[in-house]
Amino acid sequence: MKPFYLHIGAEKCASSLIEHFFYAVDGVRAQFAAQGIAVDSTISTTYRALRPAEHWDEARHGLLRRQYVEPHLDGPATGIFMTEECALGIRHGAGEANVCTESAEFLKRLTEGFDLRLFLVVRRQDTFIESSYNQVVKRGTTEEFAPWFNALPHANYAWDRIADTYADAFGRDKLTVVPYERALYAANPGGPDNLLQAMADWLGFPPMSFDPSQVPVVNPSLPLGLLPAQRRINATIDGEAAARVANILAEMYAKAPGDPLGLFSDDQRQRVLDNFADANRRLFETYMPDFAVDSYLERGGCG
Repeated sequence: MKPFYLHIGAEKCASSLIEHFFYAVDGVRAQFAAQGIAVDSTISTTYRALRPAEHWDEARHGLLRRQYVEPHLDGPATGIFMTEECALGIRHGAGEANVCTESAEFLKRLTEGFDLRLFLVVRRQDTFIESSYNQVVKRGTTEEFAPWFNALPHANYAWDRIADTYADAFGRDKLTVVPYERALYAANPGGPDNLLQAMADWLGFPPMSFDPSQVPVVNPSLPLGLLPAQRRINATIDGEAAARVANILAEMYAKAPGDPLGLFSDDQRQRVLDNFADANRRLFETYMPDFAVDSYLERGGCG
């Protein structure tokens, strides 16, 4: 069967960068062409338009499959590539459970006839949560960080259980899990230098070199000092206008990649890490044995 290469997130783990890099950069598209892999962003954009897409609705989703997926079964491509962070099934609302099992069943229906291969990027939970809050401020929340954090369904961010769901659904050999943090790659000589290289390796591309200074900042975060101002803007003007202001501020005063997110105190950060320590040990042992788990257990540099 033809491989269907699907990046499923997680969100706030460079998904926007991956989408830009693997859909739009000419040199990368040339590699897809050389490998005979079709890149069809239409599947992803249509998928998002049909959300929520955890439960298969033949009337709606059958059309998505027939119109955009099935033609590749008999087409000239040797495989197909898609990136879609919404396919992972994480939920953030108070009391909500993840829908990863439902999302996996949906993906089975969508990609029937293909050899589905999944790529999951994970991030240390404290910075994942901080980055997620930065995003919801950009999207219009007026809520301060502490009450927003306290209301989160924290158990939903145990990456090992999420990985288990997809490994059980499709086979352990069909799931690749890698870390977001560049520091983990730097500590693993002989392997890829960053997650973009890790993804290129997964796709079977020949050795490629990525200069981080040449990689654009996509979907930038607001610096810590501008979050209160953006919350006031969100409370003052309508949502569409507030979102435009957030995007302008993020583009003009983007948080530098190495700057701390800074929403947790040191003690709070360590409590978050302690809460996920057992899950992270198992995550690395089971799915990322080439990387050291230490930086997911103790606060400190993990950029």
